[in-house]
Amino acid sequence: MMKSKGKETAEAMKEKGKHEAEDAKSKKAEMHAEMKARKKKRMEEAEEHAHNIKEKADDMKEKAGEQAEESMSDAKE
Repeated sequence: MMKSKGKETAEAMKEKGKHEAEDAKSKKAEMHAEMKARKKKRMEEAEEHAHNIKEKADDMKEKAGEQAEESMSDAKE
């Protein structure tokens, strides 16, 4: 049996719609993966920044302790 022209066109459009939907899904998944990667990178950078601040604070605390010891030894003299 021969298909009518309209039915062939409808089927072709339906098939095209399926492909477009698949493309949209894969593009959405790709964008989601990129978003997660950017978020992970931001979190790593924030953790590194926090670590650097903590190290700086520890260094300042250590220097303050050394200066206090020097002041105490100067006061004893």
